[in-house]
Amino acid sequence: MKDSAEEMVIVDLADLQKALELATSELDTELVEALNELIIDLHRAVTSEISLKEVDLSRLAEINFFDYQISRKWFKGKSLEHQLIAILIDATSKDTNKSLWIAVVLYISLVLKIHGKDKESERLIKRFKTAYFYKTRNYQWIWNELPNLDKTEEVTHALILNTFALMLDKLNENKAEAEANRVRGIVETEATTKFRDKKLNQISEIKKYIEAAYYPHRKSPKKAPKPKTKSKSTSTNKNEGEGRTKKLRPPTLSDNVERTPAATSFNDIDSPISKRDWAVFDAFYVPDSTIDYATKEEAFDVMPPRVEIYWPKTQTQNRGRRSFELDAVDFSVKQQHISLKELELPSDVNMLSTTSCKLIFNQLSSDWKSNDKKMSLIAAILLLSMITACPVASLIEKGFIEKSGLFYIGKRKGYLQSKLGVTTIEEYSDNNLNSTDLIKIPLPVSLLKAAIEASKSQIKIEDIEAYVKRLKESLNIVYTTISRIESALHFILRRFVEGSNSHIADILCRIDASQAAAKYYSSHSHQELIGHYKKALQFMNIHNCFDLDYIDSHSEDFLTGSGFALKLESVRQFFQRLRSWVIESQGEKELFNRFSVFSWYCFCILTGTRPNNGLPNAKDLDLQVGWYQVADKPNKVTQNHRLIPLCCSLVKLLKLYRSYLKAIDRPYLTAFSTAIHVIKSGGDIPFLNLLDAELYKLAPIKRGSVSKKTQELSPFHDPYGTRHFVRVDLERQGLSMTLINAVIGHEKPGAEALSSYSSVSNAAIKSVGSNFEQIALELGLQDFSDIICKLIEVHPFVKEYISPENR
Repeated sequence: MKDSAEEMVIVDLADLQKALELATSELDTELVEALNELIIDLHRAVTSEISLKEVDLSRLAEINFFDYQISRKWFKGKSLEHQLIAILIDATSKDTNKSLWIAVVLYISLVLKIHGKDKESERLIKRFKTAYFYKTRNYQWIWNELPNLDKTEEVTHALILNTFALMLDKLNENKAEAEANRVRGIVETEATTKFRDKKLNQISEIKKYIEAAYYPHRKSPKKAPKPKTKSKSTSTNKNEGEGRTKKLRPPTLSDNVERTPAATSFNDIDSPISKRDWAVFDAFYVPDSTIDYATKEEAFDVMPPRVEIYWPKTQTQNRGRRSFELDAVDFSVKQQHISLKELELPSDVNMLSTTSCKLIFNQLSSDWKSNDKKMSLIAAILLLSMITACPVASLIEKGFIEKSGLFYIGKRKGYLQSKLGVTTIEEYSDNNLNSTDLIKIPLPVSLLKAAIEASKSQIKIEDIEAYVKRLKESLNIVYTTISRIESALHFILRRFVEGSNSHIADILCRIDASQAAAKYYSSHSHQELIGHYKKALQFMNIHNCFDLDYIDSHSEDFLTGSGFALKLESVRQFFQRLRSWVIESQGEKELFNRFSVFSWYCFCILTGTRPNNGLPNAKDLDLQVGWYQVADKPNKVTQNHRLIPLCCSLVKLLKLYRSYLKAIDRPYLTAFSTAIHVIKSGGDIPFLNLLDAELYKLAPIKRGSVSKKTQELSPFHDPYGTRHFVRVDLERQGLSMTLINAVIGHEKPGAEALSSYSSVSNAAIKSVGSNFEQIALELGLQDFSDIICKLIEVHPFVKEYISPENR
C-alpha cells in the first residue's frame, strides 16, 4: 500500500483481487472472472488510469446461470457479499447509475476487508442493500441524491468521499434553516423532521464507513460520557445536605429569550419531560426584577398561538405551543395552571382578547381600502390570514394562493377549499351519510386578488411585522403579533359563536389531525358550517367595515365529513340482517360463531371503541357497575386509557353471552373449559371468541375475519365504520364535545379524562350511558328474545343459565 500526500491510504490491486477471491470462493468461475474484471476496471478508474465510461458491466448483465432472487427467502443464509452481487446483477438490467454505485460499494467493502474492518464492510453493504430492497421513500431517496456516474468522466477516491460529505452538509444546512425558521415561529411538521433525521443518520453512517476505507488509522471521535447520577447529595452546602432535595424554582422569563423549542408534536405542557424541549415562560412568577418590560414584551411576541395552524401539502408546517415546565413546579401551581387552561380567561397572553380581535379586524378592513398602496396590500394579507387561519408566511409566498389548490378564484365567487382526506372513499352510495369530505369557505374575490398582488410585490415578512408593531401602538393593544392574528378565527369560533365549539373550529380552520382527530369522524351540512363562520365574522365586524354580503351568494348545500359514516336507517337494517343471520344458524358451531360476531358488532356500536383484535378483554369489563376500561391506542403519544359506560342493553347482551358460555361448557375439553372459566372469573382473556374447526378451542375475534364473515351483510367498508357512526350520532344527540372526546378517545395530549388534573368527573362520563342506550333504541338492540329462543332451540339446557333480566 502507499500513502498519498493527504494521508489517504490506497490499496494495491493485488490485495483487492485476493479479497474478492475470498469473498466469492463459492461462486461459479465465470461469474468470479466477470467480477474480477469489474474490480480491476473500477480500481483503474478511481486511480485515474482509465475513464469510468470504460468500465463494462455488460458481462455481468449477460450472466444467466446465476440463479438468484431479490427476496428475504433467497437472502436467508447467503453472505452479505453474495447478496450485494445479486443486487448488482439485478441492477445492471434496470438502472445503470444504481449498478455503478453498487459496484463502487462492492469495491469499498473489499477495501474495508483489506484493512481488517469487517464490521464496517458489512454495515456499508447492509445500508445499500436496504436502499435497493425496500421501495419506501425512507430508503429510496438516496438514489435521487447520488450523482449520475454514467455521465461522469472521472470518478476518483476524492469524488467518492466528497459526494457523501456534500450530501451530509446539505442536510445539516437544511436542519439549521429549519431551526432558524422555528425561532421565527415557522415550525415544520414532525414527519419532515423525522424524515430528515433518518437521512442524516443514513448518510452519516455511509460517510463514516467510506472514510474508514481511505483513512483506516483515523480514530473515531469518542462520545462524551454520560454524567453519573447519585442517589444522595454529597454537597457540603447546608441547603443541599444528605437526604435533602433541592427545591425547584419556577422558570424565569429570561429563560425564554435564550432557549428555543424543538420542532416536535410533543410540545404540550402536560407531556413528560423526556418527550419535549421547551422555550420556558412563567405566567405566575417573575422573580427577576431586573428584566425590563421591553424584554418581557419580546418574549411574549415570539410565543406562537395555542392552535396548530394548517399548512397545505406544498408547504407542510405546524405551529408548536410553548409554556413553562409543569413538572418543575409544585402541585398547587399545576392545579392553578390546569384551571386557567380550561377556563381560557381573557387574561390569557397566548390569545388576543375579544376586544382586540374586533379592533384589529376593523382596522385591517379599513386599511385594506386605504389609498396607501403598500399599507393596503399588507392589510389584505393579514385580513385574509385572520379570516382563514392561514399562515401569513404562506400567503406572501409568490404563487401560493394561485397554485396551492387551497384557494379558488372565479369572476364573481372565491372560496377556500380543502378536503378532510383521511376517510375518503372511492364512491359514495345511498348508505353514506355524507356526500363528500369537501370544506368550502366563501371569500371575497377582491381580497384574494389583493393578496395575490401583495405576494407578487416586494412586500416581505419584515414589512408586515413593522405594520403589526405600528398597529399595536396605534390601537394600544398588548401582545399583538402575527401569530395571534392567525389564530383569532379559531379562538372566536370555539368560544364566542353560539352553537359552535372546538370541533367546528378545528374543521373550519383545518387543524392538523394530530391535534384534532375528531374532524375525520364528522358530519355537518355545508350551510351549517358557513353559518358558524359568518357569525364569527359578524362578531368581529363591529363597525361594518367588512362587507359580508358575498357569503349569502354561496347557497349550495351538502353533507360533508367522514366517508365511513352511514345513515341511521342503513345501520339499523344491517343489525336486522345480522340478527336474522344468527337465527338461521345450522348447528352448534355456526350458532356460536354467528352469535359471537353479532355480540362483537353490538359491543362496537354501543361503545364506540376501536374495533381491535381480541375485543373486549374480560378483565376490563365490569358488568355489575357497567364500566369498560379501555386502552385501545397503546402505541400513540396520547395514551387513550379511558372509561366507557356500558348501557343497559349492552350489559344485558353480555350477561346473556356469559350465560351461554356457562351452558355449553365442556369439562372434558381442557383448553375449552379453562378458557370459559377464565372468562367467567374476569381473567386476562378476550370475552368474545370464535370456535375453531375442531370445536376444541376458543380463538379471539379478529376484525379481518369478522369483515369476511359479514361481507355480504354489512354496509360498512370496514368494521371501523361503527366508530364513525357512533361519534357522529353522539354529536347529533347534542352531547357536549368534552364528553364525546372522553368516551371516544379523541382527547388531545394532556387533556385525557383520566389524567390527574382533568375536570371531567366519572359521574359525567357515566351519564353518557343514556346516549348509548338511545343508539340501542334506534338500532333495535334492546330486545334479544328471538336470539334467546334460537339458543334454547339448539341448547335446551341454556334456559337454566339465562339470568331473569334476559327472560
